[in-house]
Amino acid sequence: MNDMFCLGYYIAGLVRKPDYCLLDAESVLTVSTDALGNNQPDLTKCFYSNYPKRVRKEYADYLHLNPAEFSEFCNLTANLIETHVLTIDGRFSRFEDARNMFRYFQDKPEFYLTGLFTKAEYIQELHIPASASAPEGVLLGHDILGAWSENGCFDFECYLINSLEKELLRQFDLKVSPETGLIQNSFSETERFAQAIQGMGEPVRWMPFAVYTYQKN
Repeated sequence: MNDMFCLGYYIAGLVRKPDYCLLDAESVLTVSTDALGNNQPDLTKCFYSNYPKRVRKEYADYLHLNPAEFSEFCNLTANLIETHVLTIDGRFSRFEDARNMFRYFQDKPEFYLTGLFTKAEYIQELHIPASASAPEGVLLGHDILGAWSENGCFDFECYLINSLEKELLRQFDLKVSPETGLIQNSFSETERFAQAIQGMGEPVRWMPFAVYTYQKN
């Protein structure tokens, strides 16, 4: 990872692979904010105020938190957002904060504490601060993401939401994890895959990313 930079950390959850997706996998893991993404904390249930109270109650029950504990969880989320450590797309800028939040999800095997890495040239295109140093994690695989940026907000879209795996399967020997759907080819190969689908799907710049995970404590 000497030439790779960490864009940030995510608490990402597995999503059942949709029927239209041709990957040989049961589930999909991506940090996108489209229908395939499952980033935590879910701000609709613990930060935004224009949702019914029952939504918060269901989320608290899901996390096995009593009212006082859930209030602490919501306050923590709000503080991270207000101090710009956590963005609304679910990206943590500091590992320690992501790990601290991840303790609420440690008993849920579908969630991973992940780090997103890519080359400096892609980081520069995104205009997002990134770090050359990061905790050592375990490589889960690679993803291809396209960036949306509007009114100061930023999020990712996964290539799978546009069914672009069909084009990659047609052109390449695309290997994926059956557990996460993440690409198991090398980063350089994933970079070639991203180049091959430029101009397809949504009007975004498709970029390759390495996805690392960190052990649960």
